[in-house]
Parts: sequence; C-alpha cells; structure tokens
Amino acid sequence: MTPREVLAPIALFVYNRPAHLRRFLESLQACPESAQSRLIAFSDGPRNEQDARRVDACRALIQERSWCRTVELEARPTNVGLARSIAQGVDAVCARWGRVLVVEDDLLVSRHFLTYMNEALARYEDEPRVYQVSGHSFPARGYARSRGSSFLPFPTTWGWGTWQRAWNRYDPDMTGSDELDSDPALRERFDLNGSYPYHRMLRGLQRRGRLGDSWGIRWYWSMFRNEGLALYPHRSLTSHVGDDGSGTNWGPTRPAPDEFDPGNDVNSMPDRIQTNLSYFASVKRYLAQQNTMLRRGERLFHRVLQRSVPGARPAS
Repeated sequence: MTPREVLAPIALFVYNRPAHLRRFLESLQACPESAQSRLIAFSDGPRNEQDARRVDACRALIQERSWCRTVELEARPTNVGLARSIAQGVDAVCARWGRVLVVEDDLLVSRHFLTYMNEALARYEDEPRVYQVSGHSFPARGYARSRGSSFLPFPTTWGWGTWQRAWNRYDPDMTGSDELDSDPALRERFDLNGSYPYHRMLRGLQRRGRLGDSWGIRWYWSMFRNEGLALYPHRSLTSHVGDDGSGTNWGPTRPAPDEFDPGNDVNSMPDRIQTNLSYFASVKRYLAQQNTMLRRGERLFHRVLQRSVPGARPAS
C-alpha cells in the first residue's frame, strides 16, 4: 500500500450525463478540502454509438480543470455496468489507500461534505462494527434542525465512505441469504421492521436475473449479517438529482426538496457505537410513508412518463 494521504481519495463513478456531472463537480469544488483531495473518476465505456458522444463529453469535462488537487481518469474501453464498476473501483482504491469516499455523477454535495466524511472516517476507522459513513440522510421528524449524526443498521448508496477492513466483508454472492425465506423474524429485521421491502426487492432482482446489476442490496446484506452500522447525518449533506429519467437507479427514498441545503453540516458524532433508536424509529416512519401503495403508484407513473419522453435514455 502506498503511504496514506491526509484526506480520503474520492472515487467518482460516471457514465453519460455531462450536465449532471458538471453540477456535481462544481458542488464538490465548493468544498474547501477539495483543494487537498485526490479525485479518481471511473468512466464506464459506452453501451452503443449513441452514448459514445456523451461518454466522451463526460471524460473531457473531468479533465477540463483541477476540480481537486489531483484528478485521475480511469476510462474503461467497454461497458461493465454500474455495479461492477463500483465494486471494482472501490476494491482498487481501498487496496491502495485503505479507505475511500464514493460518489456518483447525479449527486450534489454540501460545502461541508468532505469535512464531515473525512472526520468520520478518521474517528471510526478502528471500530469494527462501523461499516460506512453516509453523506445522505432522510427527512426524519424531530431532527430537521439537528446538526448531529447517528448510527443506523443499514447503508446508503448516495454519497458514502468506507474502509478496506469493512469492504473486505462485501459479499456479492450474498452467502446465507436463503435464511431470509425461512426465518420470518430475520426477514422482518432485514426489512427494517416492515418499513422497507428489501426482501421483496432482493427476490425480484433474482427472479429477473438482475441481482448482478445491484451492488447496494448486496452491500446491505454484507452489513446486515455482520451487524454492521452506518453513520448518518441528521440533515442530508447530499442531494440525489438523478430521478429525471436519465439513469437506471430509481429509488423511492430521495430527500424531500427542502431537506438538502448546500450549507448543511455536522457538529457532533456519537461516542457509543449503537443504533440511535429514536432516530431509527423516525426514519422507519418516513420510509413506511414512502412505500404506501399510493406512493408506489406515483413512482410508477413518473417512471413511465419519463421513459416516454423522446430522447430519454438510461444511463449507468
């Protein structure tokens, strides 16, 4: 391993959305620590000739200026898909530096995102139960004005960090997950006490032969079976802006429009490595509300509408 840098390297995963990418890079550059950070952009190869022009535009944008202290471009000649790209990229960065910040091109980040992420990665580096530091959070009732943070027993995919010791536990084969089918209590806990249908999502992906397209649920299982925790800010330091028909990762839990602010920060982190039950209860209520039949119907309508727009194409 090469000598550790002062700040964690930032792994950015990019496909074919230059407008999204520019907004992300500008928000990242607004973080004071960007001037001392290393940015490594993993650019997936185009799926077809139509995508090639936009893939090239993203690669040119990455090299347009010094978004961080150093900017490296890993341009893949072929398309491997987001899940493989992330798994391979995180593997490579963790093997070299022992820790990583992971972002995608459809995020915006707070000016204090890098401060919080690096402080948390340093603080909990040697805590074996802490698997992830999340930049994203949920609009949990009672925590809208809090500048604190809490542990929850599941991960995020919208701006996060981890260490090699935790990522070594990533199990893409989901060993032992068959227990979820035969153990109702285990399945209930996996579904956050019925608040989010992770098990149904998992089996749906398997039935369609698409489990390999999702690294997130496999990372969750890896954490879940080892009783891992993720640190969440009470106010989100990231905003997911990719739910516009331009990407493949649809999600029911994007932050409310007024929940993210570029000035959001964190001024305290917990000493005790355990789930904050009050915060967890509030988050579960929010997730349950997001997953009512009405909400699912609204999301399906939104998805169909976006896919019917001429020129809208999926991106990794």
